[in-house]
Amino acid sequence: MSRTDPPIETDCPAQTASGAAALGPPPGDIGSLPGLLGCTVRNAQGRHGATAIRLLQGVLADMGLPVAADGLTGPQTHEAANAAWLSGPQHLVDCYGLALRAHLYRAASADPVLRPMVAGHDGGKGPWIREAEASISPSYRLSTAEHADRIASWP
Repeated sequence: MSRTDPPIETDCPAQTASGAAALGPPPGDIGSLPGLLGCTVRNAQGRHGATAIRLLQGVLADMGLPVAADGLTGPQTHEAANAAWLSGPQHLVDCYGLALRAHLYRAASADPVLRPMVAGHDGGKGPWIREAEASISPSYRLSTAEHADRIASWP
């Protein structure tokens, strides 16, 4: 976390040791995605639909794993996610969170209606960016100044 950012809140209880047991299996196919990745993707899918799955599939493909970016969480996606998880769980979660954050900035740049979800009224991080950064390693989170640079061109 940067020196100037407030604590990140998330509705993903699996991010704490006590919450992992309380969470239980999420509904649908996403439930079998491993660990914190499953919770993070489920939260993103609730807000961004199949785009959240396509982002995961793009990350997995970038890692060299055989997966089609079709927005469906079938056996191919699960096998690739499990393989990536075994080789580095936090690395996979970081890559996914960074891909989601980049997508959100691009989407809000293209569609001004989305900007309040990416940048708060005060110019700080909006709820979607805070959520995208909730599960990534603190060193990858943008500082307030870096976020301001990302949105500087927005009216």
